[in-house]
Amino acid sequence: MSTSKIRSVLPRVIASVCLGVFAISAFNISPQPVEAVAQFTSTRVYYQPYATTAWKVWSGNTCPSDARYSTNYGCVYAGSVSSHSTLRYTNLDGSGTTDININCASGVNPHWQAPWNGVGKIVVDEINGKIYWENSFEPGVGRSNLDGTGCELVANGGYYGKRTIALDETATYLYSIQNSTIRRITLSDGTVTNLTFTGHGITLANLGDMVVANGKLYVAVSNVGSAGHIMEVTLDTSSSTQAARLLITSQPTGMSGVDVDTVNNKIYWATGSAVKRANLDGTSIETVYTGSVSMVQVLPTENKILMGVPGSNMFVTDLSGGNVTSLDVKSLGYVAAVVSNVAPPTTTTIAPTTTVAASTTTVAASTTTVAATTTVAATTTVATTAVTAGPATTIAGSTSSSGKTKAETSAAGAQIGSTTTVPVPSTTTTTQPPAPAVKGGDGVIEVDGVLGKAVVTRSGNRFTVSAGNITATLTGLSNSGEIVPLDGDGAVRLSTSEMFELDVKGFEASSGVDVWMYSSPMKLGTLKVSTTGIASERYSIPSQVGTGQHRIVLRGTDATGKNVSIAFGMFVGAASSTSTVAKVLIAVPIALAMLIAIVIPTAIRRRRKVVVN
Repeated sequence: MSTSKIRSVLPRVIASVCLGVFAISAFNISPQPVEAVAQFTSTRVYYQPYATTAWKVWSGNTCPSDARYSTNYGCVYAGSVSSHSTLRYTNLDGSGTTDININCASGVNPHWQAPWNGVGKIVVDEINGKIYWENSFEPGVGRSNLDGTGCELVANGGYYGKRTIALDETATYLYSIQNSTIRRITLSDGTVTNLTFTGHGITLANLGDMVVANGKLYVAVSNVGSAGHIMEVTLDTSSSTQAARLLITSQPTGMSGVDVDTVNNKIYWATGSAVKRANLDGTSIETVYTGSVSMVQVLPTENKILMGVPGSNMFVTDLSGGNVTSLDVKSLGYVAAVVSNVAPPTTTTIAPTTTVAASTTTVAASTTTVAATTTVAATTTVATTAVTAGPATTIAGSTSSSGKTKAETSAAGAQIGSTTTVPVPSTTTTTQPPAPAVKGGDGVIEVDGVLGKAVVTRSGNRFTVSAGNITATLTGLSNSGEIVPLDGDGAVRLSTSEMFELDVKGFEASSGVDVWMYSSPMKLGTLKVSTTGIASERYSIPSQVGTGQHRIVLRGTDATGKNVSIAFGMFVGAASSTSTVAKVLIAVPIALAMLIAIVIPTAIRRRRKVVVN
């Protein structure tokens, strides 16, 4: 080809290559849409509003004149064919008060369903988007969706004497206090089991509030004439007999409210005239707030404590008990405060596999050196047919010989297509179990080696992956124990001076769940699963971990004995979610392929023209 002809073709070639590089770079660099980041700016407090007049708490509504029951909180319609009531939520600063109209007109006993009479405590199931209550007059536990729809009776469990309810961490069981009896309700079928307790050494009377945390039930016990206590119960759902102990004792007899801060491992309780707290082992008791208070709920993410007396204005303080602020709203009973998750969680369903169509262009043998250090091998193939030579790295859901995913190994060799393999420099292989591949900010679950559909939920800056009965949550924590916000793409991003917390549910009882960190595989420890299938532990980021994308991988067995692997994609440092080097290394071979595809046919055609002429 003559010099003049090359000069005439070269501008078009360069333009085509630049366009190709730009298109490829744009395709890879464009931020990945994040569908599952819940953007809530405030905490909502759910409660039954305190009312002094007949049912007018929901504007414009009163009970009909022939109602069977009329109360200040709702009514049962004539013939007991339905019940109607209102709950309410308010932001933590007292703003945004919104009524939740609950109309129960279907089911076996619809007149028992709505919270039409006073309830002791509202409980919110954040995972499934449900509100629970138990009426103090007619029997039964009712629930609805967070907007008041879908009202139903969960359990029919006896008359009168209701106090409070507590939901377990898996939303499988609900605990109810009736007089001095604690009952376990199986939510799937409404079975009610009366529980007995051993090891606490006192007569249980005047039971107050209760809460479930870390697989244990904490109950405020206000024995008149003796002392106030907090009973800690190790939950065993296979038996009606539960092992218990007195965690806190020798307190005032007016004890009622109790709550657990699982972030800072503290327990709080209200004595009637103060709020106190201690470590979860019962040590280091201290007074946080002094004043009239019988209800307490700690909100560690917000650095707040919610307090109050039913029928009086609720108020919040900081965790030290200072900066008291009134919400200027009143509740009839105890409340449920939902931190940064005020609706059924936004979810993203992750398909079992995600593939990118591979190019079908085969590039002729060529050797090109990029930036003097990165070489595209002479046998590089951009096609659906995989060619393996030496220690090869595979992408699209599989792991490399070094245990790294595409994003983690892209600097070692260019990779395109779902099954393409490209020779890369030899690496030292670390022996470790296989691990699911996952992108940064995503999560996957494998059961017996099969990648299943996983639901990713982001709530309160916690990243949760769930499938079936298995749930795992990854939470970034600062070195002082505060929750680290998710980054702009909804991913957990930490520095080497920070740590993370793992909370899992649904694993085999009393088993172990191994915790690994990749890319350079290292075992961080083993979670000890409780008898109820849950576990929680914190881990520091190893100092030798480099910046960029990494994986936290959990391996254990579920309740049926199947092998379960869970992988979280997370980041260390301020690196972008996809390596720029990787994008360049991927883009360059394609650009070169386009260049060769344009130049060689053009040269051949021109050469043929010369021969013919």
